[in-house]
Amino acid sequence: MKNFMNYKPLFLLLILVTVSLFNGCKQSENKTFEKHAFQEVILKAMRGDAKANDTLSQLFDLTIPVNPRYNTLIIDSINTQHGRTLYTILLEYPNPFYNRFAVYDSSLRLMLIDRSLNGNLKKSTLKVGTMQFIQITESFRSKDNIALERTSIYGMKRDSVVLGLRTFTKYNDSTVVLDRSIESMSKNLLLMKVNAKPKAVYNIDIDRFTLDTNSMKYKPDNTLFDSKVSELILLYKKPYSDDQIFDKKSALASVGNLAAPDTVKGNGNSKSKKMGFTISLPASGWTIEKDIFISNQLKKPTKGVIFTNNSEGAKIQVIELGLEDQAENHVNYSLDKSASKNYLIRFTDKITFKRNYIRFFEFTASNKRFLLIFDAPQTTYSKNSDMYEQMINSFKID
Repeated sequence: MKNFMNYKPLFLLLILVTVSLFNGCKQSENKTFEKHAFQEVILKAMRGDAKANDTLSQLFDLTIPVNPRYNTLIIDSINTQHGRTLYTILLEYPNPFYNRFAVYDSSLRLMLIDRSLNGNLKKSTLKVGTMQFIQITESFRSKDNIALERTSIYGMKRDSVVLGLRTFTKYNDSTVVLDRSIESMSKNLLLMKVNAKPKAVYNIDIDRFTLDTNSMKYKPDNTLFDSKVSELILLYKKPYSDDQIFDKKSALASVGNLAAPDTVKGNGNSKSKKMGFTISLPASGWTIEKDIFISNQLKKPTKGVIFTNNSEGAKIQVIELGLEDQAENHVNYSLDKSASKNYLIRFTDKITFKRNYIRFFEFTASNKRFLLIFDAPQTTYSKNSDMYEQMINSFKID
């Protein structure tokens, strides 16, 4: 059995799982819960009681193994500027996949649930004039040796609670140290003071965030600090253990489950607006996972998109490359064939890998370059080869 205590989040910018907002949820029984009764409902739900979990608007995912072993459970209340009393739950586990932060009103109507928190968690409140905020600080490690902190600030509107800001506040790999903390907070402006060693790594002393009081969300003047932390994590080359959480799939694997990605719907035409490509897939049988770290056939994990047909065992993986980059920097094969379409295509012939066939394609347009990896069992490849060729030939850079 795996030791969940050893799991460490790797570069969760993502977040592993997203913040869910419930502004118009169906209200529970019109009954005010006292703190002690509230705690009893939470503990029952943690043990797998479906009725209690329904009362909490599915705070826990009961389709995966329940985990009664937790580090801390903190239940608190806060009186808002709108005259309401809200209850907050902060739940920390040895395996961060189970971590939760949630906010309910006094009738147990869910206001917010955040399932994307890492490591050790601390909660505090911030007050600016009549406005109140909740701050959560995550302390965790990535690649074993990198100490990270991330700060989330939640704003309270009249009928909802929103994630107003999520940003890294600390990076320390013993060679490079980046640290920032709240310097001041006014009605419309948040200032963070930055310390960097060596200074050349990040030469900005103050980061500014402007608050939109209608949405209660902060907009940064720039995202250079988060980008620098992400870059440093990606470039960190020292050896680290295998018990890392890269993405949703590896998070679910840490609790003994496989990921359940979204199903491709409609006519099978899948377009990634974020990455700028289109690929046509059959209307059924294929699933898509976006913004996921891909490691199969790659020299190092790289974020991209995976299209999977579980019944056929086939998989198409797509990652974006820089124009100065090339496929051979990422895979252990030479793309020695080439063709011209509306753009340059380099590719390999069919390669036998264990019991599968794999092929590599590099598509280059004037402003984008992509690496596509096709992988399918030999037994299904011959049966579906024409369909697979059509899918690959449909790949288009937007």
